[in-house]
Amino acid sequence: MLDLPADVTGRAFKPIPALASSTSDVILLALTNRNYYRKPVLDAWFNATNCTTSTQDIIPTNCEATEPYSWLSCKEQYQMCLNDGTTCSPMTGLYSLDPDREGIKDEEKFGGLKLNAIQKPLYTLLWKALWVAQLNYQLGFVGRENLVASEYLWDGGFNFGISANLPENHWHTEIGNWMNTSLAMMQRTTLSFARPIEQSAGPDISNVEYFIRPTDSEGSQLCKKMMGKSTAHTSFSVLGLGLAIGVVILVILVNIVLPKLVSYIQKRSGKGLHRRLEWTETSAFQLQRMAAEGRGVGPWVARDDDVPMLKGGQMFNLTGASLKGKWGRAESYQMARRSFGSTEEIEMGGLSPGFEKGPADKKEAVRMRLLDE
Repeated sequence: MLDLPADVTGRAFKPIPALASSTSDVILLALTNRNYYRKPVLDAWFNATNCTTSTQDIIPTNCEATEPYSWLSCKEQYQMCLNDGTTCSPMTGLYSLDPDREGIKDEEKFGGLKLNAIQKPLYTLLWKALWVAQLNYQLGFVGRENLVASEYLWDGGFNFGISANLPENHWHTEIGNWMNTSLAMMQRTTLSFARPIEQSAGPDISNVEYFIRPTDSEGSQLCKKMMGKSTAHTSFSVLGLGLAIGVVILVILVNIVLPKLVSYIQKRSGKGLHRRLEWTETSAFQLQRMAAEGRGVGPWVARDDDVPMLKGGQMFNLTGASLKGKWGRAESYQMARRSFGSTEEIEMGGLSPGFEKGPADKKEAVRMRLLDE
């Protein structure tokens, strides 16, 4: 039952007092449930407690609907508000808010709200979006396919009519699904005002030809001001992107300039030179150079800089396979261990062709030629 305009209210249907309402749209829904369940369903709308047991059926226990029809009534109320959230129209049925209905007084148009020339086309657009999203249209066009209970059926083609059990408050789920569908239809209808969805109405016939476009300047401006999210485009803040890039560039410049500036000041003032040397010698590149020199890799240029390099720009790493080139084999080393009574001394030095043994009074001398194979 709808709160329709005055010219159609004389229809014969007379609701009972519990359903009669002059401030809302009341819709009555009748459900015929022909499905079978393994256990009794205690939901108020899908109630099925008429259970029988048989060994000849697919399932031994079948529970059918308790009544041939189950009824559900829905009351829809609408209200339009200004952006202050306090100035609103009365809570009423949708057609009472129709700005173009016949016989309406000027002071009653737009729900009695005092709207300016820009707000009036927006009000009309929102009313049309609500009109499309009415529950009776949704259920009338979609029908039983819009029931969540259809997802509980065991099959979709043979029509066995066997369903999984439904929760006790399943009708709440159905109402929530209808509400979500109405909200989605409202959002799509509002966006379609600015960017209609083109569809084919026949051979070489497009529905765009039949769109009613705004005739006033305010309606045209409303169409141009509307923005919608598109999967084909990405929205981002130019200011935020610029600030992020600027901060990154600033950090890079500070990282490049600050060490050189501090080094220049230290050299000019003569202060903090040992700290500068420690900073340089403990860097990762300098530690790598020291490790490479210990294995005979060299010579090096820019030894005191932040990034020392091999002379000639040669490449290397500290694995054994890479140390077999010109600078890959370490020079010979000598390790001499000498014992003088209770004292032992270990020396390491470069071997040369003229190397000679130490004094004759040494008790023990060991020479080792260390080659990095």
